[in-house]
Amino acid sequence: MKYRFQYQTPEERENLIQGNKDKRLVGEENITEGNFLIFDDMEEMIAVPRQRIESLEVSQADQDELLMQLMIGGN
Repeated sequence: MKYRFQYQTPEERENLIQGNKDKRLVGEENITEGNFLIFDDMEEMIAVPRQRIESLEVSQADQDELLMQLMIGGN
């Protein structure tokens, strides 16, 4: 769920950030209607299993090695 809070001063802005540490700050709007901070629940964050992260890191290392071989003209 998204939350949008209006503020007027830098102090109010900082108080909103400190008071909403259980949420993540995803945006800020400084528009004609006012200044707003936009927060999102952390509940919606998707957890990526460590095994998947490690496989992506290995995949990136393989890609880097292949690119290096192509750049130096190797097979």
